[in-house]
Amino acid sequence: MLHPRFSVIVALAVTAALIYATGRLEAAEETGFDPLVVDELSAPHSVAIIDDRTGEAPTSKLYSFRIPSGYCNPQRYEPHARANDCDEQSVRSQVRENVFATKKNGNGQPKQSWYGFAVYLPQDFPYGVRQADGYMQLFYFHNKQCQHISLANFAGKDDSLYLAFSNALGNYSCTPGPRLKVADFKNLVGKWSRFELFIKWANDSSGRVKIYLDGKLVTEWRGPTFTPGLERINYAKFGIYLCCTQSVAQVRSASLYFAAVRRAETRDGLYTQGDAVALKSLQVTLNALGCEVGKPDGHPSERIREMALSCRKFPADVAPRDLSAATVRSFLALYSDPAAAVLERGTFVEPPPEVAPVSNVPNDVASPSGLLVPVFKVHAYEGQTQKGGSNSTYVTDLDVKIDKSGGTPNFSLAVVVHSNVPENIDRLEMFLNAPTRSAGKIAACAVGSIKYPDGTDHVAFKFDKSGDTWMVDNASCLIAALPKNEAAVVRFVAEHFSDIAVGMVADGSVNLLTFDVMRNLVSRVATGELKIAGR
Repeated sequence: MLHPRFSVIVALAVTAALIYATGRLEAAEETGFDPLVVDELSAPHSVAIIDDRTGEAPTSKLYSFRIPSGYCNPQRYEPHARANDCDEQSVRSQVRENVFATKKNGNGQPKQSWYGFAVYLPQDFPYGVRQADGYMQLFYFHNKQCQHISLANFAGKDDSLYLAFSNALGNYSCTPGPRLKVADFKNLVGKWSRFELFIKWANDSSGRVKIYLDGKLVTEWRGPTFTPGLERINYAKFGIYLCCTQSVAQVRSASLYFAAVRRAETRDGLYTQGDAVALKSLQVTLNALGCEVGKPDGHPSERIREMALSCRKFPADVAPRDLSAATVRSFLALYSDPAAAVLERGTFVEPPPEVAPVSNVPNDVASPSGLLVPVFKVHAYEGQTQKGGSNSTYVTDLDVKIDKSGGTPNFSLAVVVHSNVPENIDRLEMFLNAPTRSAGKIAACAVGSIKYPDGTDHVAFKFDKSGDTWMVDNASCLIAALPKNEAAVVRFVAEHFSDIAVGMVADGSVNLLTFDVMRNLVSRVATGELKIAGR
């Protein structure tokens, strides 16, 4: 059921007042982006421009998105590409930025920018375990292969919204890279949420991402902001993209609304026309309270900010921390309350720097003492995770990138640990997440291969423990039977898993692992306390 405030939107749909959009969109006001167009792969009649009759959206027009159940678009991603959404069992309803139309920033973004948008998720929006499965993305930057940066959710498993990165595998295939939690979805549904992002685009440790939710800094990233090797193209997309499900027939239909989509050089540049009206009303109110801010004009200034933060001394944690497009209406509501007039006059104090969870994954860092000396420099990040087996089985996908690999391709590895306590590993399993066509050839290699729920075959490693060493018993058999690239990956896992562990400890990505037992495994392998070897 839609939230009651959107009953009027339902009425609009029933009376066919929705204007379904195709091709280029005529924005209600300047967005700062290159021209916005409906993504050609969107489900038919799934993108619409509607009036805001709620009185609560920051713009007069809304972008409406809806993904249906059972649909996928058979159109190829590119004329020369064989892949399409039906191959991936994906469905989408989204708008994209056409950076190729003006080339004012080449085929990408300015070197650094502020990005803003408001999103409304209905109370029954199917996120996480409410959705069948797949990888759901709401706002992201794309390079025609993968997402540089996205605000995403692991449907079917996890109820959090993440700042997520990705690694390219080629042929339009990607694996998740590092991710940082932004919010719990339960706190986002049934209302408007205002996002402000600062992004400095870089392929090294100088990159930055700051995410503000309703005016509060919630997440910060320091490190590469581009997908490695795909820096040349970078355009924004927003809406609903549910990728890589087991079957679109199982997908639950979903809808949401976007407003105030903007790109600007400064945070103040994210003000919409509606925000400016609210700011002008705030100026009038502050002047009436004796906190002079000059002629009301709806333009943000340092004087208005100082008075908003100090005109009256509100109780702790009542007023927003700072004035921005996301908080101007909250300040207006506070100062418009008659009770504000009798409060004590405040004193302006510059708010201290905000602190948010910070992940720092630079390209080049010195290895902490006590680690093994690696043969290869490796960066590995957690992808999807799951827990089962009466809470004693932990599964983590590691997406592995090898610098100067000597011919070993990048790969995704499923690590499965069976453990009742983080300090002890009762059983260890690993599988290559890329499907194999050689299941018959490796059938004699102990476990050899397993089938994933989608019916695809995957190379399986058989482990036995001897002292402090987990031995890959079928490594030699797999290497002899598999094609060259798959054999190289098997050899790397069997002989250089410690390099993966050392890389994760050295660059800090071990701290991003969800499960304690996985952090324990990686840390102990990195120091040599535990060993993984092939035979």
